[in-house]
Amino acid sequence: MFWNLSEPRPNGPLAASLFLELTAVKLSYTTLQQEVEDHPDYPSLLSISDVFSKYKVDNITANFAPADLEKIPPPYITQIKGLENDTEYFTVVRKFNNDMVSAFDPERRKWKNYRFQDFADRTSGVVLLAEPGHDAGEPDYKEKRREERFNSFSFYALLSVLATIFATVILRAFWLAGLSILPAATFSLLSVIGILVGILLIWYEIDRYNPVIRQICKGGRRVNCNAVLQSDAAYIGGVSWSTIGLAYFTGQLIFMLTQGITSPEIQAITSIVSLLTLPYVFYSLYFQSRIVKQWCLLCLIIQAVLILQASIAAYQTGKLTVHFSPEALVLYILFSVTSLLAILQLLPVLKRAKRNNFVKTQLKRLKYDPVVFNAVLRKQRNIHEDAEGLGIVLGNPNAANKILKVCNPYCGPCAHAHTTIEKLLENNPDIQLQIIFTATSDDKDRRKWPVRHLLAIAADNNESMTKQALGDWYLAPEKDYDSFASRYPMEDKLARQDNKIEAMQNWCTKMEIAHTPTIFINNHELPDIYDIHDLKNFLSV
Repeated sequence: MFWNLSEPRPNGPLAASLFLELTAVKLSYTTLQQEVEDHPDYPSLLSISDVFSKYKVDNITANFAPADLEKIPPPYITQIKGLENDTEYFTVVRKFNNDMVSAFDPERRKWKNYRFQDFADRTSGVVLLAEPGHDAGEPDYKEKRREERFNSFSFYALLSVLATIFATVILRAFWLAGLSILPAATFSLLSVIGILVGILLIWYEIDRYNPVIRQICKGGRRVNCNAVLQSDAAYIGGVSWSTIGLAYFTGQLIFMLTQGITSPEIQAITSIVSLLTLPYVFYSLYFQSRIVKQWCLLCLIIQAVLILQASIAAYQTGKLTVHFSPEALVLYILFSVTSLLAILQLLPVLKRAKRNNFVKTQLKRLKYDPVVFNAVLRKQRNIHEDAEGLGIVLGNPNAANKILKVCNPYCGPCAHAHTTIEKLLENNPDIQLQIIFTATSDDKDRRKWPVRHLLAIAADNNESMTKQALGDWYLAPEKDYDSFASRYPMEDKLARQDNKIEAMQNWCTKMEIAHTPTIFINNHELPDIYDIHDLKNFLSV
């Protein structure tokens, strides 16, 4: 639950992930969610379809009569209307068995068997059918999965350590005091429950649209967490009761664990403070039932915890005769105040992080909208000098998309750009790439030698060999021209390339090329807000 709070899985990416699992396509969820949410048409079915296509999962979207869905071979993605509202969710159908449909329930977030007619009545009839190619998936899948597993392990390891600390303290208390410590142990366990529910309440403030939170908070006609938690009475002095409650339980638990739950003095302090919280319980119940006339399920759990703790406190108070010291009371107050201040400092950070993540996603979707990209591209400087016949030309000569890359053979960023553009050429037959080098015909210019050699190789019009030579040069750990030249002997053709180098130099001068790589897309320079890696969002098919 708490992992899903921090790493929620929205309906669209979750459905896509379930489908890929059923078809054994290796694509990490982290990549899948990012790609789908960055799509300009998210959360439409098109966003899933385009991401599938990008990772070599061939797919089509079609409309079917709901009664014909059983004729379609599963698995496939379709849409289903929610039972509690008219929201349409993505779901995955994995199999049919007689009159039953095994499909993912997007509201309960688990697999479920439906009667076919009930399922058909709720579907839109829009279906995404997909068939993975032999090379479908993520090239660096193992690395991404290793990172995901490490993050998951770290999270659960932290929970395990905290649980072990708590269990150790409780077991030690039982070892020292026997069953007489049971009320205090139960009291501390209730504090843990209060902390967990308090975290849920705090997370509601941060992300009320989190699917886990929404799943917990939805219920009957009078259950409405939002109505209660967003009301004016949910705050006191600008601080939410959720924050105060989490600080209360956290300070209380730390105080008990560090000072010893077997201590009568500690039990006396926590019992008295617990009894003092009862007026708040009655106030909260009255406010929810009479003022708002809606119930917050999480708030009710907190009230139940406070009532149970007060009951234990009342039971213990009659048996405790020890007077507690002022020092112990001050320590309790310090733990509680410190917890409150820590939460007050952390809460804005979490809210900003959540907000920044939301804004980042929205800006990405805007940035990667083809309409926006083309509009910004048209405002950039264009190629005013004819580049026909210059450099190396690869790809489809009649392509609608033309990339012109100006580069230096010894430029590191140019080498990184080479890999990206090479993938674009592989994935899109409607791209032509022209490479122009910044080099001179001066023998003292070390750029001359590899450029002249690459031009000589390209002069044979063997595109496959040219691509291989470019890869061998740019992807080599060290740029060693002698080693490169020995693999591609071209002595008789090298001298004929000097005029080509001079022509490229003149073109670069007239175009005022100031840095490499400089990229032009369809005669316009790539805008500063985009880099070469962003082109995969517009030129991949």
